Amino acid sequence: MCSALRKYKQNNIKFLGLAGKRMELIKNQHIVFVINSLEGGGAEKVICDWLVEMEPVFTQSHSKVTLLLLDDLPEAKLVPNYVNKQTLDSKGKLFSSYACLKNALITNKPDIIFSFLNRSNVLCTLIGRQLNIPTIISERSNTSQHFGNSLKGKFSKLIVRTVYPKANRVIAVSEGVRLDLVANFCIQSERCITLQNAYNTDKLIKKSNLEVEAEIPENSFIIAIGRLHLVKNFELLINAYAQSNINIPLLILGEGPLRKKLQKQIDSLDCTNKIFLKGYQVNPYPYIKKAAYMVSTSNAEGFPNAIAEALCLGTPVVATNCESGPAEILADDVYFTTIDAQIVKYGVLCKPKSIDAVKSALLLMSKIDKTEAYRQKLQARAEQYSFDNVRATLIAEINHLVKTK
Repeated sequence: MCSALRKYKQNNIKFLGLAGKRMELIKNQHIVFVINSLEGGGAEKVICDWLVEMEPVFTQSHSKVTLLLLDDLPEAKLVPNYVNKQTLDSKGKLFSSYACLKNALITNKPDIIFSFLNRSNVLCTLIGRQLNIPTIISERSNTSQHFGNSLKGKFSKLIVRTVYPKANRVIAVSEGVRLDLVANFCIQSERCITLQNAYNTDKLIKKSNLEVEAEIPENSFIIAIGRLHLVKNFELLINAYAQSNINIPLLILGEGPLRKKLQKQIDSLDCTNKIFLKGYQVNPYPYIKKAAYMVSTSNAEGFPNAIAEALCLGTPVVATNCESGPAEILADDVYFTTIDAQIVKYGVLCKPKSIDAVKSALLLMSKIDKTEAYRQKLQARAEQYSFDNVRATLIAEINHLVKTK
């Protein structure tokens, strides 16, 4: 880890008051969490994990917790019973979301608003300012890369640049995301902190030992997980895999709007007996555990859960070195650069959006001696992402904003 990043983290811990302290939440707070929906996705998983891990903290402080869902969509994630869940049904529309959310916040009268994902972040920041409610927003992806340079993307980035600086605190899911927000979206460095995702390895291991409904290949296979969306670039993975002539099958777990297109691509490459779209799996961990290795070919990330969870289970990873997250996890270096494909501390990184680079990375991974010692090294890396830091940071942030209201 570079010295500048280490110094930043040390200062961040000191600023939050986390060094050597066991912190308690100020009592009798009403905290409202807001997210678009609880459909399957990384942000949805994180917010539910946080609510589970924070239950003792909220209960002991006699705090009330409400979760507002902007859209009425099928829910792939479970919320703990202590949380008061309310669905607003704004049908994915910005102005409808604004009206529904403002009414809900006026009714609930929270002490703190905590939001996830872009639409929720923008609306909560604006409404929080109007109602004088302190707001914490959580950015889950590299904003510059996520929106791209289309006309719509440029307009979305303009909204972020205008609205996000008005939030009381911005939590970035990785250091790369934080650097992007500060450099390109006018957010003051002191208002923006990094809080990486956390994982309960024991729970993941237990889930990985459960039986699943769908059949898992008995022999070796490669796995990829994510929503079937352009940003995940499964089209690239399928092409690179087909050209690599690797003789073990590729399983892709996830659903999304590109499923038919991807299946057509698989058929055209005559890979129907080698590449399998397995759909969304409630419990993907038995697949991850049994896989020879995982592949991620995203164009952009925030802090990729699938990569970190693979390490928790000792499964090796190949990933494109996109902004942001993969290099922080696998190379322990936010500034790491790749020209083609390269073996790093905890996996293989390769150039994004390049069929040749991904093909090289797959072949490199096939040559790594995946011993038990190597897998234990990966699990030791994952242990650095603990919920202790999440709990301490959330307590510190909520307390700080309550005291300065």
